[in-house]
Amino acid sequence: MPRAARAWATVNPSGWSRSRPATTSPACSTAAAEKLERPAESDIILQFGLQGFDPDCADWKTLAAGLIVHGYSVLMAWPVTGSIRAMAARANSGAGVRGIERLPEVLQLPEEQAHDLVMDLLEFAVDRFRSLSLAQHRWSPTGGASLRT
Repeated sequence: MPRAARAWATVNPSGWSRSRPATTSPACSTAAAEKLERPAESDIILQFGLQGFDPDCADWKTLAAGLIVHGYSVLMAWPVTGSIRAMAARANSGAGVRGIERLPEVLQLPEEQAHDLVMDLLEFAVDRFRSLSLAQHRWSPTGGASLRT
């Protein structure tokens, strides 16, 4: 496994952990980090591709854990502050997410419920990223979005 992939996160070998991911603050600037990340992302995706994008391989579990840690730090504030509906409305170039009309105008959750919602969303989104974007070669580290976005 590439060193960069191992550095992203450590995963429970038996599967997903629903405990709160540990978050760390970056030690370098965003631009500098991005210059370091792009080649590492290529290595990570190549290694994962060589394993057939198998969701049970260690490389995928490491990559998925990194995606969950980053996604958690971004998403967790939305349901706690009540901004989740507004964020969902901006998705899909302003068209909103499917079913947004079922969300109340003001949806503010206690932290524990927000945690459960965010973990459910991340588990679904990360698996879809693997199966629809990576496995079908619809995402590339040379494109506009990095693994962080």
